[in-house]
Amino acid sequence: MFKVAIILCLVGIPCQILEQDPIVLYSTMEECREVAEAKMQEVKTGFEAQNFVIAEIHSYCETVGDKNNL
Repeated sequence: MFKVAIILCLVGIPCQILEQDPIVLYSTMEECREVAEAKMQEVKTGFEAQNFVIAEIHSYCETVGDKNNL
């Protein structure tokens, strides 16, 4: 299973790792990556609409669960 995470760095504010709340798990990496890209664009648009200056933004998918069961 995989979850989406976004690293967001705003000018003048330390970088933050954002996750969906509640966390949504995806069964494939491909599905997770598609959602991660869409969520990143959504976050970017939202912060820019509030006049924040984004220094850096990245999305990624993280494996969740017991590694012995993968």
